[in-house]
Amino acid sequence: MTTSAADQVQLPARVRHALGKRVRFLRRQGLTPARLYGSGIASLSVEVETAVLQKVLAKVGRSAPVSVVVEGDAEKHLAFVSGLQRDPVTSSIVHVDLRQVSLTEKVRMSIPIVLTGEAPAAKLPGGVLTRPLQLLEVECLPLDLPRQVVVDVSGLAEIGQVIRVMDIRLSPNISVRTDPDAVVAAIHFERAEEEVKAEVPAEGAEAAEGAPAAEAGAAKGEAGKAEAAKGGAPVKGAAPAKGAAPAKGEKK
Repeated sequence: MTTSAADQVQLPARVRHALGKRVRFLRRQGLTPARLYGSGIASLSVEVETAVLQKVLAKVGRSAPVSVVVEGDAEKHLAFVSGLQRDPVTSSIVHVDLRQVSLTEKVRMSIPIVLTGEAPAAKLPGGVLTRPLQLLEVECLPLDLPRQVVVDVSGLAEIGQVIRVMDIRLSPNISVRTDPDAVVAAIHFERAEEEVKAEVPAEGAEAAEGAPAAEAGAAKGEAGKAEAAKGGAPVKGAAPAKGAAPAKGEKK
């Protein structure tokens, strides 16, 4: 399911005469400097009302074309917001680039994926809905370009089920360029945090059970070494040290 851009949103504009450092006075008047350029048009400096621009961006974003209507120009310019500059401190828009496109030339854009519905499997114990893919890359004519792709997840009834790009149905006029095997939404099993924590002490206990035996063996070995160092009885069958007196009853 898609929301088409054919129902274009209009963005009124005026030819801009303030250039360079003088554009800061425009912003104080609630205007945003912009540049209109692209297919079949020479670069044109324009200005748009900041409040109107913000509403347009909130409605169509940057993945759908808008109809730029320049005051005094009878022609409507179909354009994408190709560049957006913001103030690093206030995040307010300081400049916008509008790229005009031809109605007869295909464009390639990344379209937002919107999930709708409720996945029954997400309500099962351990069931978690994930969405690895946020954007879908498509190619088509500008007026066929969808603003968004809506994916219904209400069919995900079992853990392990997935929705892939190949499962999305779009208009025949739209070519999908994203990998068809890419996962759009999936239901995974996630163990409860309490269960994971409960296993940690059990593993530690097993290690602790083997520790006393290992420590006892190590202590016994150290005691043997200490006894040998003090000149204790030699091991049976071992040769006496050089220069040492033979044991009683032993032949010289």
